[in-house]
Amino acid sequence: MPPLARVIMAEPVAEICAVLAAADPDGLYVLTLAGRQKGQGHTRSLPAAPFDPARGQCFEDRLRDWASVHTTAQITRIMQIGASTNRGRIRITLLALVSDRDAFMPRGARWTPIREIFPWESWQTGEPDSLARELRPALNEWASTGDKAQIHTRQARLDVLFAPKLGAWAPGLCAARFDTLYTAGLLPEALRDRSGAMVSVRRRHAAVYGQVMHGQDRRAIAQALSLMREQLAHAPLMPALLPSPFTLGVLQHTVEAMIGLPLHTQNFRRDLIRTGLVSQTGERGRIGKSRPGALWAWAPSASHGLAPLGMPLPRKTFG
Repeated sequence: MPPLARVIMAEPVAEICAVLAAADPDGLYVLTLAGRQKGQGHTRSLPAAPFDPARGQCFEDRLRDWASVHTTAQITRIMQIGASTNRGRIRITLLALVSDRDAFMPRGARWTPIREIFPWESWQTGEPDSLARELRPALNEWASTGDKAQIHTRQARLDVLFAPKLGAWAPGLCAARFDTLYTAGLLPEALRDRSGAMVSVRRRHAAVYGQVMHGQDRRAIAQALSLMREQLAHAPLMPALLPSPFTLGVLQHTVEAMIGLPLHTQNFRRDLIRTGLVSQTGERGRIGKSRPGALWAWAPSASHGLAPLGMPLPRKTFG
């Protein structure tokens, strides 16, 4: 066999792309690495590892193998986001939940806050400035171009995805919002992909358009965020991110960081206790930087992912 043929056959045809996510009362984070190519110092990327079907491993086991070598972070749950192809190479994207960010990480890695990647997704104190002052006017201008049918379709899409009021904002539509911003040409990746040029974003622009990512990595994070937010209300996802014990305040702030919305405290606590997902430990203490308070723990059914209910998400409304 010619040497070149052997090289081609030995080249992996698939890779695992991992969105490692962790959360605490201060924010939701994903593990990102420094840019892969020379000159991409401000570009971040997701961890990726070659996948060889001949080894007989499943996707989840391959990801755990990578994590055991490169980080001491404890992966508590893995979900498959999807698969795509690029130049004949298959890419399988996985969402991996991590319960502790205080772990050894690969060189050049950092836990990047979601609010830096998607600034328009953080509504805890009201509509983000980047959305109100920059993105919404630009989106409306984009929607007003084209023929009558295009204008109607685009405006209807904006009304659903970028609702100006907190009560109508749908957290689970993060991936659709990202795709719309990309299609409208408002993201640095859109300029890069259309022109083939290397894109550098200044800090003041990053505060509006977010952290630039390698290839399709930011789209993968948007898909992972949508999946997390959708699952949060329907399945016991939080035990994989927040270990027992915890105070109800820590739990609420962590959930708010995940969905990007403020919650009504009294309704959240009342509805949470009704679900049976948590129980009091009978002790008091301080968790992280929070105020001391009564400590709670996950019910056994929630800890093992068997509970039929997810987090209650009663929204706070601004006057």
